[in-house]
Amino acid sequence: MNGVLDRIESEIEKVLTQIGDRWEDLPDPDSDAEWTKAIKNAIGQIGKDQGYEIYAAESNFSDNGEWLYDMTWLKMSGARVLGVPLVLECEWTPSGTIEDFQKLLVARAERRVMVHWAPDEQAARRTIRDLVAQVEEFELSQPGDQYLFACYLGDSDRFLFERHTVRQQAYRIRKGVGSL
Repeated sequence: MNGVLDRIESEIEKVLTQIGDRWEDLPDPDSDAEWTKAIKNAIGQIGKDQGYEIYAAESNFSDNGEWLYDMTWLKMSGARVLGVPLVLECEWTPSGTIEDFQKLLVARAERRVMVHWAPDEQAARRTIRDLVAQVEEFELSQPGDQYLFACYLGDSDRFLFERHTVRQQAYRIRKGVGSL
């Protein structure tokens, strides 16, 4: 499983880097919606190539609609959901990043991808550090939970990528809570 996910992460990083390198080719490079659509189309195609059902509104996969997140990959057997290989949120305003990220925080998926924007690398690293702290403090985080952060840097027109895997159980029984 990890080999497949590592390859998928690498493919995601590759397509996001390509989008970042060719941002001027977008129909409206200043439109957050155009960026999000390009990202959903590219990452959705990766999932489709893996045989997953892709749910992402306002994209090449909009026939399926949106399913809880900006993008969801589902492993299906008929009408039954067998797995959730990936959930993704895109947020282009720093003030909305935490709220969108918290949707990923509660997701039960093999991979959680947060695409966001920061004015520079220092701000991006600070935001990612804060998001990782939330992961580590979240009581339902489990060892092996995986996150990919992809932050577009406004001052250098490129993506910064950071991966995080939960190493230990975050749940702690507090005095008077969880006791029988």
